[in-house]
Amino acid sequence: PDEGGAIDASTFRTDDGTLHLVWKNDGNCCGKDTWIQTAPLTPDGLALAGEPVRLLMQTEAWEGDLIEAPVIVERDGRWYLFYSANSYGGLDYAIGLATADSPTGPWEKVEGPWMSTERTESRYYGPGGQDLVVGPDGVDFLVFHGWNATITERDLHVIPLDWEDGLPVPRF
Repeated sequence: PDEGGAIDASTFRTDDGTLHLVWKNDGNCCGKDTWIQTAPLTPDGLALAGEPVRLLMQTEAWEGDLIEAPVIVERDGRWYLFYSANSYGGLDYAIGLATADSPTGPWEKVEGPWMSTERTESRYYGPGGQDLVVGPDGVDFLVFHGWNATITERDLHVIPLDWEDGLPVPRF
């Protein structure tokens, strides 16, 4: 409660089989910083099995006053943290990306928003709230929401994701 609550939880599993929770404290509700945090879970997944570790907070101008919606995946020994930033209520909402050698960091943010209205040449308006899923044929897909052309509702989008030089690349 003293950090504004906890929202946007997701899970990931490390090579040793340990399930981890990752979430955002909702500090933007009450004038505090937002932190993406993680902690290992008990084997049944019902409780934290360790102290939370803070991974990232809003530090870049494009992120506005919050980061949220964390998703952590591992590919070829490297860890990737996808997150959303800025206000979802406008076109500045965007997806950020950070990389690390360990799920507890240190994390290094990829410059600028990784995916935004501008970077998609307005194919997607205010993309965010993302997840990464693997299709039955082994292809990665980015699932996210974004505004429709009249900015009256948020729609679901699914696009294939390629990997080039150790980084994910959306296939528009």
